[in-house]
Amino acid sequence: MSGSIDTPLDRRCAEKSMLPRNIFRLLVYFAVAAYLSFANADPTEESRAGVALAGKIKCEDFRKNPDGTWTSRADAKIGSNSFSNLTFESKRVTIGGADLATVLDRKCGH
Repeated sequence: MSGSIDTPLDRRCAEKSMLPRNIFRLLVYFAVAAYLSFANADPTEESRAGVALAGKIKCEDFRKNPDGTWTSRADAKIGSNSFSNLTFESKRVTIGGADLATVLDRKCGH
C-alpha cells in the first residue's frame, strides 16, 4: 500500500516529523497566552503603585539629567530606604510595581 505506515520504523519516522510542528504550535500557544495576559493587565494597579510611590518621593532628592535619566542625591531616600547617588533611566528601576523614572517624570517633571 502506497502512503500507509506499515512498520514500527515507519511509524517512528512519521512521529518524529510531527515533533517540530507540535513544538511550533506549543510556542504559538504560549506567545498568544503571554500577549493576552499583558493586554488584559489592569492599568489601575500600576496607577495605584505609582501613586503610592509618588507619596514616598521628595522631588528635591532627585535631579533629571539632560539625557532623560535621573540621578538621586547623596542623602536621597524613598520612604525609609536609602537611595543615594544612583543614576537610572525609564524601565530600569521598579519599586512596588511602579517604574521609578515614570513616577519622577509625572511628579517632578523638570
